[in-house]
Amino acid sequence: MWIWILSILYFYNIIKFSPLYLSFFALLFTIYHSLIYKKNYNHIYYKLLIVFFEIFVLLVNAYKHFYIDKKKLLIIKDMIINTFIFLIYLLFLKIVLNKSFYEYYFVYIL
Repeated sequence: MWIWILSILYFYNIIKFSPLYLSFFALLFTIYHSLIYKKNYNHIYYKLLIVFFEIFVLLVNAYKHFYIDKKKLLIIKDMIINTFIFLIYLLFLKIVLNKSFYEYYFVYIL
């Protein structure tokens, strides 16, 4: 959900860095977690809804990144910020929820 919020903030120029990289990796993770991972017993329509929503978020980020802001594919500054945000998220999971990324998404959520 935090990537969705960052995407909205980016689209409305509230933040300047592009969450394109975060949304790309979120889509890859969502495809694996929702459609490939065998222990995910959610209904197929729910799984597809989540995957299509992540595709939508990626497309909005890509549109803003490439067509509105006219940025190149690889922006080192944005990549560093995206990595830093993901590390903060991992710290949040560990400190606040006392769970690792794996524990949260592959045990707790399911």
